[in-house]
Amino acid sequence: MMGDKQSWILTNGKILLRYSLALLVAAASITSAANVDDDLTDLSLDDLMDIQVTSVSKKSESLTGAAAAIFVLTGDEIRRSGATNIPEALRLVPGLHVARVDAHTWAIAARGFNGTVSDKLEVLMDGRSLYTPLFSGVFWDAQDTFMEDIDRIEVIRGPGATLWGANAVNGVINIVTKSAADTQGFVGQVSAGDELEWQTAMRYGSRVGDDAHLRVYAKSFDRDDSERADGMDASDSHDMTQAGFRLDWARDERDHYTLQGDIYEAALDNPSTPPNNVAGDPDEAEGYNLIGRWTRKLSDDSDFSLQLFVDHTDRLAPGVFGETRDTYDLDFKHRFQLSDRHEITWGGGYRRSEDDQVNPPAALFSTQLLFLPDERTVETYNLFVQDQISLTDRLAITVGTKVEENDFTGTEIQPSMRFAWQRTPQNTIWGAVSRAVRVPNRLDDDILFQVAGAPPPPLLTGNRDFDSEEVIAWELGYRLKPREDLLIDVAVFYNDYDDLRGVEPGAPGTLGTLENNYEGTSYGGEIALLWRYRDNLRFWAGYSYLQLDLEPKSGSLDVGTEASEDNSPTNQALLRAEWNVLPNVEVGGTLRYVGEVPNQVSGTPTSTLDSYTELDLKLAWFPSREWELALTGQNLLDESHPELGTDRTGATAASASAVSEVERSVHATVTWRPAH
Repeated sequence: MMGDKQSWILTNGKILLRYSLALLVAAASITSAANVDDDLTDLSLDDLMDIQVTSVSKKSESLTGAAAAIFVLTGDEIRRSGATNIPEALRLVPGLHVARVDAHTWAIAARGFNGTVSDKLEVLMDGRSLYTPLFSGVFWDAQDTFMEDIDRIEVIRGPGATLWGANAVNGVINIVTKSAADTQGFVGQVSAGDELEWQTAMRYGSRVGDDAHLRVYAKSFDRDDSERADGMDASDSHDMTQAGFRLDWARDERDHYTLQGDIYEAALDNPSTPPNNVAGDPDEAEGYNLIGRWTRKLSDDSDFSLQLFVDHTDRLAPGVFGETRDTYDLDFKHRFQLSDRHEITWGGGYRRSEDDQVNPPAALFSTQLLFLPDERTVETYNLFVQDQISLTDRLAITVGTKVEENDFTGTEIQPSMRFAWQRTPQNTIWGAVSRAVRVPNRLDDDILFQVAGAPPPPLLTGNRDFDSEEVIAWELGYRLKPREDLLIDVAVFYNDYDDLRGVEPGAPGTLGTLENNYEGTSYGGEIALLWRYRDNLRFWAGYSYLQLDLEPKSGSLDVGTEASEDNSPTNQALLRAEWNVLPNVEVGGTLRYVGEVPNQVSGTPTSTLDSYTELDLKLAWFPSREWELALTGQNLLDESHPELGTDRTGATAASASAVSEVERSVHATVTWRPAH
């Protein structure tokens, strides 16, 4: 699978992993308390409205005044939910469509266009973009961390391209972990259940000298196979081991340095790989990343940051697909006060991504998915600037743009204008108009799908003249606190899309060529509500509505892509309760409703992926400040249900019956946080 360089990396990575595990075990023997994070139910609603976010403007600002449809999921909420990975936590975010495809594959999108290769959502973890130029999306099966180290997840529904660049078309997910100074001491966790068969996670944090703090962690799990629509075992189990560290050094009051990294190795059973994968070997995924960041405070209203990250990934689906990718990213940001009314944030960056595709050999009675050429390097340069103009003490307008130069389409300009009017401290009206693009990727440009050994033409070909997909988005929102115990957040939107990807028909017996032959519009809205009923009991709820209308552009003969407008549900809703029953007993529950997905089928080629309602519950008991014993039940209302099927177009009885389903599951977790 790998050359000499990759073998060296993996060998030394495994040594690092063993060292981290040994270090954690040793740490457990020398530490003695760590308390559970500050309980969110202890915060007033004013405190919650004042939570600081950074995703909207690339600077710290209160949630109240943010001019975007933003939702913040805190680390305490994640802990209370019993979520064991990031996609499970994202189920708690109103407006996101989160669908588990099988035991290790997830489809996550905001405001439509969901699927296993969703390509209109930018995802970051501590400033490191998780986007891949292979298909402009995220391999969710390789994104993990020690869940208790997550400080918050900021989710923007709507474009964020002016600051975050291409791919932030319909939203941004920004995962922020805690500083090493906030994760001191030892935490050990063991889980076991029927679907999550077992999971162990450990973290240890310690002071290094007078000014620095370090933490290391390790995590390993094994997930059982899911069940197919026909009742058979899906053979899609998932096991993964990961370790990492973070070092934060505050040299003085002005300079702060961060160095952090992760390394992982996973095996993913894949029922779709035969007949090319005759041996039935699992898919493999492994990699590492390293981030270095320097932040300097120049004054009370001025600062800059410089960040560099390196990301290496290696994936192999035997006989079907393989890729080695190295990404290097440099980012600079500077904020300063130009005058009493103008705050400027500007910066730039450079990204280089090198890949090597493992194109499968021809196999009898099979197809080939090829990328030609099999090696390619893509570079992106960007420069952005925005000006936040304070017209009055309560009204601010933010104008800005990002200019990107990429190897696929050349120069892309992505401007936006936002306003936030804080009518009272408890009421904010905001609005925005933005342009964002989804830059082409390797799939758009270089894919070749053919019957192995068959003469040309191939079934499907990429297009080196493929242009960027574009959206012009209009948004309006209202955030208010009508009473002391109630928060309401409402957002509506209208999106106008152009140059969307479709398949222009070719010769008889072929699918055709990828083209920018579709356009369309979408509209809808989301509402989130937080009600603090008592000091020890709170509820929050969310509802989202989406209408997406796609049609081929004039002159196009594509009649199949239009059905993809029905790959996301029109209606979604959730209701969550968090209750401190006793000082040492917590109960949390989430009721989720996801509407039908008409273009997806499961069971038979004529069926529709029906709506479903599910319930997750967690009961936690703290016999002492050091111990937490928890029981979590997920998807409790049905024995099993599908969350994403196969496209209705071209579906067969075999493909529909082979869809994996999400099963009812229960797991127990023991967490030890000894004092230190």
